[in-house]
Formats: sequence, structure tokens, C-alpha cells
Amino acid sequence: MIAISQAVKSHYIKGKKTGNFHVIYNGVAKEEDFIRIKKSSSSQHLPNEPFIFALVGMIQSNKGQDVAIKALSLLINDYPHLRLRIVGDGNHGFLEKLARNLDVIKHIEFTGHLASTENVYLQSH
Repeated sequence: MIAISQAVKSHYIKGKKTGNFHVIYNGVAKEEDFIRIKKSSSSQHLPNEPFIFALVGMIQSNKGQDVAIKALSLLINDYPHLRLRIVGDGNHGFLEKLARNLDVIKHIEFTGHLASTENVYLQSH
């Protein structure tokens, strides 16, 4: 088995023998990838268009997605064009409940897993 971090490895091997479990960290984009993405993205935000923040990764209670939702709730009255896009696998029911309780659910998009996240990054600020 392959895990992307020691934390993920620890999560899956609790109470089990480690066996053939290895950590291979996520790769980092090359400089030319960042340059290409920067050229493709909009350099200025237009006042009446959504300003999108994105979180990409597995949805888990220890990842801090709830903190982003709470922060959004503090900002949304002054900045009604803010949007939060949460991308990734996992049970997001607890996040939806929090967003409803904080009255920001209409400002949040839960996409689930996406095969490619490049467009998410291009559309985000």
C-alpha cells in the first residue's frame, strides 16, 4: 500500500501490522507549470463576479475545512461575492450542517472528487 504522508499511513495501519506500506509524498509542480497556470488565470478580480477560495483534499474533520466555513461566515456580510469551493472525497455532511447553521450554504460548493483540479486552481484566487 502507498500513502501520501505519515499521518495517512498511521490512520490506515492502526491496529494492523505495517507489512508492505510505504509513504510517497505528493509531487510538487515544476516552475513552468506555475508559470503556465499564472498566465492562464485571470490576473484581476472583477467587482461583481464571485471571488472563489478553494480547498482541495480529502474531507476530514482534522483538515480544517470547518475553519474555512467559519471564516467565510465572518466575511460574507461585508463581501457577498465570496465563494468557497471544497473539492475532495469524504463525507461532507458535517460541513454542510455547519454551513447551514451559519447561513452560508449558498456560498459553498462541494464538488466531490475531481479527476483534474487544474481548473479549480485557475478559477480560484
